[in-house]
Amino acid sequence: MDEDIIVCEILSRLPVKSLMRFKSVCKHWCYLIKRDPYFIDLHFSRSKSHQCLFIVELQQSIGGVGGDIICRGRRAQFVAAELSPGERGRGTVTSTIHTMSKTDLFSYSTIVGIVNGLICFVDRNKHDVCIYNISTRDQITPWIKSTLSMEEKLIGVVSGSCVYKFGFDPVSKDYKVIGKWKILDEFEIWGVLTVGENTWRKIDEAPPCYIGPSAPSVYVNGFIYWFPSRYTGGDGFIVAFEVGCEKFRALQVPTFILRQRSDYDGDKVNVCLLEVNGSVAILRRMTVCDIKLWIYGHIDKENSKATAINSGDKNWTEKKITLPAVCWDRNRFLCCDPISGTDQLIFEIHQKNSDALPDSVYLYSYELKSKNFKPIKISGIPSSVPIDDTKT
Repeated sequence: MDEDIIVCEILSRLPVKSLMRFKSVCKHWCYLIKRDPYFIDLHFSRSKSHQCLFIVELQQSIGGVGGDIICRGRRAQFVAAELSPGERGRGTVTSTIHTMSKTDLFSYSTIVGIVNGLICFVDRNKHDVCIYNISTRDQITPWIKSTLSMEEKLIGVVSGSCVYKFGFDPVSKDYKVIGKWKILDEFEIWGVLTVGENTWRKIDEAPPCYIGPSAPSVYVNGFIYWFPSRYTGGDGFIVAFEVGCEKFRALQVPTFILRQRSDYDGDKVNVCLLEVNGSVAILRRMTVCDIKLWIYGHIDKENSKATAINSGDKNWTEKKITLPAVCWDRNRFLCCDPISGTDQLIFEIHQKNSDALPDSVYLYSYELKSKNFKPIKISGIPSSVPIDDTKT
């Protein structure tokens, strides 16, 4: 309807706080704001110009594994803060709280992805997933359990090596969860859940190498990437899953990346995967003072049937980042999160207490182009809200 297009054009320019009020105008507006795919996509695309920091406060949080957030809590609190760079040449980035919301009470163990304002919760004990909209504070799907193991008549207990990840197909506008279940440590089943259909279906595709639950992973521009825990061969690969066509492939990692010895973790290849300006990137700490970032420049979507891509050294750009002095203490745990679609990174430095548990956190903004670190000062957050983790 032409009237709907006009309404969407107007509402899509409003901040989330205003949208929450306009949901009560009428049922149709409430549907547009909460459920209409065209409006949701339009509002998100226009919101990209406003850099936003999501602070995820998790009750009884126990840290992160492979890019996911692990917790034992039953409720998550989300705090949204808009980043303002301030005056040029000044050394601080300000961040002002404009939205605070809590999920309803439900049991979950892991957050496996935040994509376009939607968040995927997983209950690993029941093997259920549900999708929650941070902006509208609505649960988009019910808790959905996979019955694929029963359909395959595989008798046994699902092992603890299950894998879940959340992604988006920018062509069809579909959100999908991909999952892997291991039965009796022998059989593996891969399945996909499309949000809206709300049923799991088996896919015959399988990755070219083993992917464990602790493998670093990230969603970037229509692809879900994993850095595998181990390889079937001697070469290193990043596994890429294209959300649209639901195909796996292996993206070769050049030896000049894998063979660099780290003075921080020795010969171990401890890395994390990030999105930098729409591309997948590998981040590795080399010393207490420095980290290196390798950004991949291209992936061929037309070659969707390929099982492997020889990326070559020339497709990877290496960046060296000298960390601020506050990071140099080995008792401080370092995390890094990107601001999607930009070359800006958010660094979290967690100070541990005498029990080796997170006690406080420092936030820094880093721009690859200017190579400048700036501390982030957050205002407007109540002292009663502890900050356990941050996503952008």
